[in-house]
Amino acid sequence: MKSDNERTQIAYVTFKDMQGAETAVLLS
Repeated sequence: MKSDNERTQIAYVTFKDMQGAETAVLLS
């Protein structure tokens, strides 16, 4: 259960980073 939650957190953070990078590219 704990490792599964950690995996979800990592995936969420990675997704947020990807969205942030995409937004930065669009703004620049």
